[in-house]
Amino acid sequence: MIAARYTWRVLAQWKPGEIEFNFVGFGSSPTTVLISANNNGRAAIFELDLVKGERQLLFAHPEVDVGDSIEWPVDGRLVGFTFRTDRFARKIFDPEAAEVYATVDASLPDSENHIIGASRDAKRFLISSRVDTRPNHYFLLNLDQKQMQRVGSANPELDGAPLAAMKSVKIKGPDGVMLPGYLTVPVGSDGKNLPMVVYPHGGPHYRDSWGFDPVVQFMASRGYAVLQVNFRGSTGYGDDWYRAGFQNWGTVMVDDINASTRWAIESGIADAKRVCIVGWSYGGYAALMGAIRDNTLYRCVVSIAGVSDLTSMEREDARFQGGRAAVKATLGTDSDELKAGSPLRAADRMKAPVLLIHGEDDVVVVQDQSKRMAHMLDLAKKKNELMIIKDGDHSLSRFEWRQALFTKLEAFLAANLN
Repeated sequence: MIAARYTWRVLAQWKPGEIEFNFVGFGSSPTTVLISANNNGRAAIFELDLVKGERQLLFAHPEVDVGDSIEWPVDGRLVGFTFRTDRFARKIFDPEAAEVYATVDASLPDSENHIIGASRDAKRFLISSRVDTRPNHYFLLNLDQKQMQRVGSANPELDGAPLAAMKSVKIKGPDGVMLPGYLTVPVGSDGKNLPMVVYPHGGPHYRDSWGFDPVVQFMASRGYAVLQVNFRGSTGYGDDWYRAGFQNWGTVMVDDINASTRWAIESGIADAKRVCIVGWSYGGYAALMGAIRDNTLYRCVVSIAGVSDLTSMEREDARFQGGRAAVKATLGTDSDELKAGSPLRAADRMKAPVLLIHGEDDVVVVQDQSKRMAHMLDLAKKKNELMIIKDGDHSLSRFEWRQALFTKLEAFLAANLN
């Protein structure tokens, strides 16, 4: 038997940070594929003809990027796509899938619902359902019996607990830009003059979304309002929004976060004397840099697995996908600017007490980033605490690691925000 010979040809090529398209799935014919590519500044779904090289637009949203594809669990076919404005939404093209999803959403309204499994006869479906005030619940939908039965929870101990609602907000930022975000206030609160935690997300090329967040709920349960903002540089809001954060780690993105803090104070939501900034990963960097750029805004700072030195991070992150070229595209190449954007090189400007928490075995952001920051704060005679969690990874994913984090965080916030 003679093996078939295939001829490879280049469809497209681009440099790191200049992605032309991403493969999504197979198209309606053997010579077509589905791709995610730019359409009027936002990610949309096209069908690409491999022979003609032509694209046909299948689905786009006027305000946000189209996100993940949705596969039908019965046979793996692609049936639709997701997107997020202030809430999760989906576009289903397949009639069978659309009918089942309609049944699910009618049974579980005001929830982010996903079909994650199915029987071979497509009569029973396993559903994951998420809202802001509880962890994921899992349900079994039986189409023949027209029943929806709850079969489990991601955290049964929180069932029935009075958790705080998350609401979307629009914040006026620098130069009049409107910043999308989320505000969570403690249960029973009137939402006025509260102690507040500003909680910037990691990434930084990521985004916060509506739904249950254990860190947010922990802080809200201790009486703090929690503010999250999808600053420029976040994903999901189009190419211009995303690229505005390129080489602007310590300027544009941090200034958006600080502007959000001032908005909360000026709106009467936060007590100006009781605001702390807490962040994880890039968020930890943003917490440190935010309190340095405006060193009268925050009463305390918490950096969890945070970056403190951009120069060393530029070298360390070259080991990840895309290598040094990808790092330089997003972080920059000017050594003076990297130094100027490094919190450890401006430790003398820090006024607020700082808590640094890091996992000992973090391979995403090495623990040396927090150790060196603590050393520079000590040299500058600035109040700080360093907590290294033995064996901990970047996400502090085990129970005992999270317990250590929450215990320390609770005590630190209480001591500094009264």
